[in-house]
Amino acid sequence: MLMFCVIWSCRAYATQDTRKEAELYVAIYAQAYRAPVDFVRAVIEQESNWQPCAISRKRAVGLMQLMPSTASSLGVTDRCDIRQNVSAGVRRRNFERGFRFPMGTMDAGRR
Repeated sequence: MLMFCVIWSCRAYATQDTRKEAELYVAIYAQAYRAPVDFVRAVIEQESNWQPCAISRKRAVGLMQLMPSTASSLGVTDRCDIRQNVSAGVRRRNFERGFRFPMGTMDAGRR
């Protein structure tokens, strides 16, 4: 019962409405940060299967699987919030001090 409450309160499962919301933010932030929309979609598909509050064994959370320290450094207050997660995920995956980072760097978290 506790697991159900935790999952439900965290909005873990994607619905048609959450998918539409996520697609909207993917388009907005991909354009804003000049990231390929298909790339951002592929990352979300691989990392969370479009589940807004997916939680990994390593404590990464959300569509773009943000680690706690990464989320904090990017100003994210709720890693399950679709807008915040996609915005931070796109920024982190595409830009930091003008460099492009390969896929696995965000998963490792900041040191």
